[in-house]
Amino acid sequence: MLGFGSLAARELARRLDRDVVVTFLDVGQGDAAVVQAPGGRTLLIDGGGTYDGGFDPGARVVEPFLRARGITRLDAVLLSHPHPDHLNGLHRVLARFPVTALWTSGDDGHNPEYRRLLDEARGHGIALPVPATTDLGALRIEPLGPFVMTNGVERVGPPEGTSVNDASLVVRLLFGPRSILFAGDIEADGEGEVVGRRGAGQTVASDLLKVPHHGSRTSSSPEFLAAVQPRLAVISLGWKNRFHFPNEQVLARYRQGGTTLLRTDLMGAVTVRITPDGAMTTTCARGCR
Repeated sequence: MLGFGSLAARELARRLDRDVVVTFLDVGQGDAAVVQAPGGRTLLIDGGGTYDGGFDPGARVVEPFLRARGITRLDAVLLSHPHPDHLNGLHRVLARFPVTALWTSGDDGHNPEYRRLLDEARGHGIALPVPATTDLGALRIEPLGPFVMTNGVERVGPPEGTSVNDASLVVRLLFGPRSILFAGDIEADGEGEVVGRRGAGQTVASDLLKVPHHGSRTSSSPEFLAAVQPRLAVISLGWKNRFHFPNEQVLARYRQGGTTLLRTDLMGAVTVRITPDGAMTTTCARGCR
């Protein structure tokens, strides 16, 4: 009875919360972020994962976090791209939580785990829509790429010849006067595509940026950072990872632009709370230093 009461209290508190709370989970070398919106609406963007399957962040990190916050269902799960460090943790999530919709860019990356994920989604009755601008109450989700033309109509999809990283689903979240950009693992070419669409009226400037590709030297180009102009940026990555992320030149670019930079490898899970009037506060599991 106590457990039920506690869960009900947490659910009520989430539904009454008027803020947006974004938590960049510490899943090691990978990405996973939970976005809690007013009215108890919740998104999960990526689920972490390992290449050898030796550690399941879906079971060890994502699910425990959701349970601890009283989150029992997800309005949408967004997969940026089908690399294991973004995808593999989602199997557990789809198996254990009711999910309304799964968004992807449509790129399978020649990864059989992607096709398995789609089969699991269909088996659970999860919708698989082509991503499009969607309002979840006060939170708006805008896809910024990748785009293809189909029968004269532009829609989200992987352009032919585009790398798996550059075909990442990029989304911008808008809440009050603030915006949040989730850039997946796009590299310089993908960044150029996103920035180049400003001529077509697409806005990329954002207050909070999920740093693309874990701070790789091939991403966070000067052109991209000049267009986004983030006040705050978060790098999701593993401590002393084998890729030697983040790149020092990339870190210097953020510092030179006056961006406050937070890292999950050093600070643990990073939480950003945004109020309806635009105030942003940050907390980190191991201190935001």
